[in-house]
Amino acid sequence: MNNFLVYTLEANLLVAALYACYRLSVHRLTTFAWNRLFLLLIPVVGLLLPLVELPPTPMASALPQLSLNEVVVGALPQASIPWMSWLLWSYWAVVGLLGLRLVWQITNLMRLFLRSAKVRHSSHWEVYLPDEQPSFSFLNVLFLNGSLSGNAKEIVVNHELVHIRQHHSFDLLFLQVVSVLFWFNPVWFFVKRSLVTVHEFLADADGSAGQPKQYSELLLSQSFQVPAMALSHAFYHQNLLKTRIKMLYKTPTNWRQRWRYALVLPVLCTWFVLACTPEMQDPLPGNAASEPLSSLKNRAEVDTPPSYPGGMSQLTLFLGENLQYPRKAKEANIEGKVMVQFRVSATGEIDGAEIIRGIGYGCDEEALRVINLLENFEPAVRDGAPVATQLTLPIMFKLVDDAPHPPVPPAPQR
Repeated sequence: MNNFLVYTLEANLLVAALYACYRLSVHRLTTFAWNRLFLLLIPVVGLLLPLVELPPTPMASALPQLSLNEVVVGALPQASIPWMSWLLWSYWAVVGLLGLRLVWQITNLMRLFLRSAKVRHSSHWEVYLPDEQPSFSFLNVLFLNGSLSGNAKEIVVNHELVHIRQHHSFDLLFLQVVSVLFWFNPVWFFVKRSLVTVHEFLADADGSAGQPKQYSELLLSQSFQVPAMALSHAFYHQNLLKTRIKMLYKTPTNWRQRWRYALVLPVLCTWFVLACTPEMQDPLPGNAASEPLSSLKNRAEVDTPPSYPGGMSQLTLFLGENLQYPRKAKEANIEGKVMVQFRVSATGEIDGAEIIRGIGYGCDEEALRVINLLENFEPAVRDGAPVATQLTLPIMFKLVDDAPHPPVPPAPQR
């Protein structure tokens, strides 16, 4: 559940950042097709990018690299927090209700289609509505007000056919489903409203070709609800009237202004830096982390690897007895592997301990605390002289069903 909450937070923050970029940079441009693509990519990029994990980056170091055996820290899991369960159930309950409402809306449109008089054209259906109902389109169906006639009818039909030919209904259905899943984020409402606005701009630009004045009068008549001159869309908002009329007379955007779409790149780069930082790769290839220290001397280019007083069994026993599962991690049911890297100097002293891959919730700090308690090592030897080496220790924090037992030291190697 924690992973789901983290993903949800990251995805919605990224969506908010991308939409802010849209509003600040390009939403006033008349490149409506580009704006439509931008808005449709916001949910795609926002929901998929947090799932991306960059390939691990190998650690670069001039010191010989060695990897120690993995140490497992076990603890009994904490009882789940009731309010977290209630929060999850409440979330899915709202998703279910909003999903049912969406299904009900689509069902009503289907019922309207089935019970109304209609004509099949090559590319769409034309359904005739009573005089009091405005015209609109959904998928490949044009619902036409029965009172329209003459030039007004032609303009309305041309407008709605643009929505049908460009498949605007699929855009809105996609965003509607996403906004049902992330109902708690108001940004989705603004993304959807902006997309509806762009759809209307696209249909107005095509439908008003050569007669912007008459088209504007038709839009005004809709605002005053004149039945004989009605023009509407399935997702029509009356507060778009002034903006739509202004766009009819606005000078088309110069192609040089399209550089503004590149302003989204700093947002994506910042996201990669903050949220998609790659995990560090183990310094040694293959299964080096699971091999005994004594078998790694060739890999590390030393004649004799460093050794802990009492041998590897004593080191494993010391770590198992002193590492404690942080309370914060147990309460949040956090598990995972912490990779600690430290330097064993030519005199055997330990310094430079750092986390190269962590899981947070106090586990990283606990790993560093115990590493700094270790006694001095016997330094590695190369060409008859002691040399400094860099060691990597994987520590697995794992919640278990039963109380953990002290680790069993491995049998001494001969």
